[in-house]
Amino acid sequence: RSMCHMASKVQPVWGLQYFPPEEIPEMVVQTYKRLYNAYLDERSLVPEGHLHEISYEQLVDDPRETLRGAYEQLDLGGYENYQPRLEEYLAANAGYQRNKHAELPTEDCVRLHDQWSRFFTEFGYGE
Repeated sequence: RSMCHMASKVQPVWGLQYFPPEEIPEMVVQTYKRLYNAYLDERSLVPEGHLHEISYEQLVDDPRETLRGAYEQLDLGGYENYQPRLEEYLAANAGYQRNKHAELPTEDCVRLHDQWSRFFTEFGYGE
């Protein structure tokens, strides 16, 4: 729902193609399918220590520790220098409210599990 909402807002402004509103959900499903299949097929090509995956939920639930862990896992160094800017950002956005979207109908959930089952499995989003 979030990606469909965003696409419906930005596509008329930045899109190079016109997608009728009723086609946006299918475009989103297929775009994510191509994107994540390509990522999963090629992530093994990234050298050890150069890739660290985090979930959106981790980032939202505990941004400080999630980002600290990313810095450590990627051996970036300098987290102490970054931390004050992170704290400023988090304080400035403390009141941010995410959009609330209606639940997907059951048939859409079933379709997404079918179309994206590989991603659900790979990223640990059980069925």
